[in-house]
Amino acid sequence: MEIAPLFDLKRLHLLRQLSALGSLSKVARAEGLTRPAVSRQIAALEVSVGQVIFERSGRGVRLTPVGLRLAAHADRLFGVVQEIEADLAASARQPARPFRIASLGSAMISILPAAVQEIRARLPGLAVLAEERDSGEALQLLESKQVDIAVFDSQIDMRRIDAMVDTYRLCTDRLVVVCSRRHRLAASTTVSLAALRDDGWALNQASQPYQQFVMARFASEGFAPRIEVSCRNMLTTLTQVETGNLVTVMPLLAARSPIVERGFAMLTLEPVAERDIYLACLRGTGRRMPVSAVISALRRSADRWMAAG
Repeated sequence: MEIAPLFDLKRLHLLRQLSALGSLSKVARAEGLTRPAVSRQIAALEVSVGQVIFERSGRGVRLTPVGLRLAAHADRLFGVVQEIEADLAASARQPARPFRIASLGSAMISILPAAVQEIRARLPGLAVLAEERDSGEALQLLESKQVDIAVFDSQIDMRRIDAMVDTYRLCTDRLVVVCSRRHRLAASTTVSLAALRDDGWALNQASQPYQQFVMARFASEGFAPRIEVSCRNMLTTLTQVETGNLVTVMPLLAARSPIVERGFAMLTLEPVAERDIYLACLRGTGRRMPVSAVISALRRSADRWMAAG
C-alpha cells in the first residue's frame, strides 16, 4: 500500500515563495499560476500540517509562528535540493535561457558594464539579462529563483536567507556630494554636510534602504535637509541639480559615470559615509558554469573599480 507523503514539495515551495514575496498575488505572478490556485495549494498544506500557517495582513499575508518554522525547514530542504542540482549541472556549459542578474542601480552604472562585456567575450553564446532593482527586491528575486545573481548593499538584513545563499563581497562604496559647476562650493574637493545645511536638495529616494542610509547621515550631523525635489532616478536628480542649482548626495559607484564627471562638480564627503557591496547566488550554484564565470567577472570588475580610486 502506497502511503502519501505528509508534505507536498510543490506546496512547500509555494510557502517559501510566500515567505519571500509576502503576498499570494506576487507568488502567483512568479510561478505563472492564478491567485486562487496558489491559495488552494497553501490551504491544502495547512490541512496537512493541521495548523494555521498564514494570516491576512493589510494587502498581503503574514506567516504565523508555525508557518515561519515550516518555511525555515523548507529552506533547509530546498538548500539540499539546490546543492544536488548544482552538483549534477556542474559540467553544463551554458543554459538555454538568459543568465539573469538583478542589481542596485549604482553597480549597474559602474561594475556591471565591464563585467558583462567580459562575460560576452568569454561565453559568446550566453545571453545576459541585467535588471535594476533595489537591494531588497534583488534578493527577493534571487530567493524565488527568478534571477541567478543578486548585487546588493550592506543595508539589507541577510539573516533570514543567509542559509540559502552564498555571498561574496565586491567592494566598498561611499557617498559623495554632487552639485552644479556654478555652485558656490564647486571648486572645493571636500565638504561636510553641515556646510550645506542651508542649501536646497534634490534626493533620489527610489530605494527605501538607500534613503534610510542617506537620511541617517543627515541626522548624525544634527539637521534634516531642505528637500526641494524628490526623485526616483539619477537622470531626474541630476537635471534638478543643474537647473535649480541644488545639491545631492550619490554613491560614488554612480557618481563616477561619464554624465556626472563631465557635467558636474563632485566633492568628497567628510567624514566618510560608506557601505559595502555584495553579490549572492543560491547556495551551491556558484560552483557551476556559467555562474562561476559571472561571479569572477563581477569581482574582477569591482577590483578594477577599487584600484582606480
